[in-house]
Amino acid sequence: MKHICITYVMSGVFDGRRDVATMCITLPMTDEKAAELLENQSDSPLVMFPCGIIHGVLQALAILQGYNGGGWFASAEPDKDWESRE
Repeated sequence: MKHICITYVMSGVFDGRRDVATMCITLPMTDEKAAELLENQSDSPLVMFPCGIIHGVLQALAILQGYNGGGWFASAEPDKDWESRE
């Protein structure tokens, strides 16, 4: 099991002003899926719009945080904190 830090971008309008936020989340995944994501990044089937599972997770996270646009994948990298524990 690997832990991958995914950076994503969200956008929305709050009180008439557009806001863009960049966030990170660490997700556990199998070694195989982690390797595929790290190698292919936004071209990974895990991320690709509209059916990639990670795309769906990021969209849901954006909605939970009050953003009506976004949850768009930016990058993936091994989570250094988790790597030191493994």
